[in-house]
Amino acid sequence: MAGTGRDRQSRCALGLVVVAVLALSGCGSSTSTTNAVPRSFYGIVPYGPLAPHDYARMQAAGVGSVRFLIQWPAVQASAGAPFDFGATDAIVEQAARHHMTMLATLSDTPSFVQPSCTGARCSIRVPVATQAERTGWERFLRAAVARYGPQGSFWHDNPSLPRDPITRWEIWNEQNNPVQGNPAQTYAKLLALSARTIKSVEPGGEVVLGGMFGTPKGFQRPGVTAWSYLKLVYRAGAAKDFDAVALHPYSPTIAGIRYQIERIRDVMMAHGDVTKPILITEIGWGSGAGTQHAGTGSRGQTFVVTPPQQAGKLTASFQLLTSHRTSWHIGGVYWFTWKDPLNPPPGLCAFCYSSGLYSANGRSPKPALSAFERFARHALS
Repeated sequence: MAGTGRDRQSRCALGLVVVAVLALSGCGSSTSTTNAVPRSFYGIVPYGPLAPHDYARMQAAGVGSVRFLIQWPAVQASAGAPFDFGATDAIVEQAARHHMTMLATLSDTPSFVQPSCTGARCSIRVPVATQAERTGWERFLRAAVARYGPQGSFWHDNPSLPRDPITRWEIWNEQNNPVQGNPAQTYAKLLALSARTIKSVEPGGEVVLGGMFGTPKGFQRPGVTAWSYLKLVYRAGAAKDFDAVALHPYSPTIAGIRYQIERIRDVMMAHGDVTKPILITEIGWGSGAGTQHAGTGSRGQTFVVTPPQQAGKLTASFQLLTSHRTSWHIGGVYWFTWKDPLNPPPGLCAFCYSSGLYSANGRSPKPALSAFERFARHALS
């Protein structure tokens, strides 16, 4: 989750808020209609644990898909230990039971494969430096796909559940963040290893290039913006190793979102990937204007607005993505997040504390929930 820029809104975006609420049609040209959108198009990124009643409310709100993490250190305690997917099983069970398509994000490197790495950021360094890291990552991926893919043991173990296997596998999260220290060439090696492994278990599985933060116009450090990083990934020969690109186009303005998506699409077209989809795997604004959180500083503060403004931002951004779904080949949009964290630690991004559609108690809906529902109810079931 990242983004920068001044909090302003264009006249077109203001029009989008009003027009979309009334008629679900935006300013400017539109290449697809809301009625043609599949139910899975509108998704949620949970932050923190969800209770069964959360999934029921998500289904009632029209949430068609859910994006969640499967972290290698969380499912394997030590080198050679069996994989424990118990916590992930609970998520998959509830998502399937409530008819939500799943996108799994595979990430993190455990300390047991990199004993020489002692820094706090070791877990977010992609695991390709040593043979132990590469072999361990490969085994982790094989186990996850063998558990939840179309032939997965989870579905054999739970025959009464609606069978909705995971077919899209997102590799890492915000790998272009300089904090992670993952050069594009190094990440391309992870993509190649991941694609080879996933497709060896499930040939029809789709590999999604991990969600990159975009960085709006005016903040274009080479190799950091999503589009410059993507160029380097292509230059490393990775075009064959992913089936979709994921983007986190956080921006205080709707124009900034458009700008980031168009830059990504330009890079993809320049490399012959005209129809590969772009997944918006995170987008959101916080509703806690006026609230300060310890350790946060100004990081993400530009994405903190009032509750009515949050609903307006959701409406305007969803309308932009819906109306350009065909021309930009948008494969889905995931709002961050379902509900505010209940007992959050200090130091999160400023908007992370209040970007939910529900307050932290999970019972008090915000105006943004109704805005989400207006789009979801028009999607195809």
